Amino acid sequence: MGVGGLVRGRDKKWLSGFMGFVGLGSPLEAELLAVLAALKFAWDKGWRNLILESDCLEVVNIFKPADWLACKGARAEDPIKWLDVPPPAVDTLVVLDFMSGL
Repeated sequence: MGVGGLVRGRDKKWLSGFMGFVGLGSPLEAELLAVLAALKFAWDKGWRNLILESDCLEVVNIFKPADWLACKGARAEDPIKWLDVPPPAVDTLVVLDFMSGL
């Protein structure tokens, strides 16, 4: 399966890009590996304020519950806290994500 992506600056101009073969797998795995490659590249460059775009709705939906938790965490006073039970809003997002895959 092939992966590829690009990194643009605030002005939307090309900064870098990547492409390659990463073995056999599903299209979703390829999309997620591309996201991982882009995030690793940005991290290694020291870039922390990112906007991640994808043309794969399934990938976008995977990050919705995590985004909700991150927004709530940004307003919390506690350090990282693990949750055994999802908050009701996240539980709803997870159920909707699951139902969309049926």
